[in-house]
Parts: sequence; structure tokens; C-alpha cells
Amino acid sequence: MLGRRNVLTAFVAATVTALLMQANAAEEKSITVFAAASLKNALDEVDGLFTKQSGIKVVASYAASSSLMKQIEQGASADVFLSADIDWMDYGIKHNLIKNDTRENLLGNRLVLIAPKDSKNGGVTIALGFDLAALAGSGRIATGDVRAVPAALVSVTASLL
Repeated sequence: MLGRRNVLTAFVAATVTALLMQANAAEEKSITVFAAASLKNALDEVDGLFTKQSGIKVVASYAASSSLMKQIEQGASADVFLSADIDWMDYGIKHNLIKNDTRENLLGNRLVLIAPKDSKNGGVTIALGFDLAALAGSGRIATGDVRAVPAALVSVTASLL
């Protein structure tokens, strides 16, 4: 399992690579990036490093991947799209809103269950059909709103527009 620093390093390297690909074609001294809101902290750090190295300013717009793709579909201008939802990247490709040959799958994750240290429910394997409500019993469960956040699986993909 990768540590937080290793994941951030991989993310920074992949994102800078995507930005550099776009920068090579850019005539202006700025790049507009539409990125999933969940990437804000990491991407703000990447943006600063990229600007320092290249002299090219990154203008980032953060929101839900679905909202950003709908803005692109309505004509919003962006150079790079970083999605936390593969389905919205696929939507962009299907509707010719992004350049398919620039798509890169950068990161992924997995759903984990966190319980108090003294919990008697250790060693649980989450799989299709898993009855989480039964496991929680009268306890509480907290998760993202699955209508807005792909909580079961988040994979960050990037593409040029």
C-alpha cells in the first residue's frame, strides 16, 4: 500500500506531465484546469510547483466532475480536465468534448471501512452484496452522497480539451 507522500508524489508527477503536455501547445502564459473538488488541496500544491518551474500560471476551477463536464458541454473553456469519476470522463469522450488520445488514468482508490480501535468487527471484507447495515447494527454509518460522489470507487483521470 502506498503511503500518503508516495501517492501525492505520483499525483504531482502525473499532473505536471499533463500540464506540461498542454503548456507545450499553449501560446498564452496560463492554463485553465477544471478539476474535481476532491483534488483541490493536492492540485493547489501542484499548480504552485508547476508555475514556479514553467512560469505558466494555472487557473483552476474546482467542482463536481459532473458539473465541470456539463460546463464544458455548454462551451466553457478549459485546457485540462481532471475528473474523479470515470463515467464523466467517458461521457466527455463519447460527446467529443475531450481529446481521447490525451486521457490518462492517474490514480485510483478503494472503499475502506473505518471503525473504532476497540471494535469487534475487525477483518471485514467488503464485496458486492455486503450487508453494511447489518454490520453496523444500531451504530452509525457515514459516507459520501453516492448521487454526487462516486464513493464506491474514485479514479482520477485527466485529459486535454
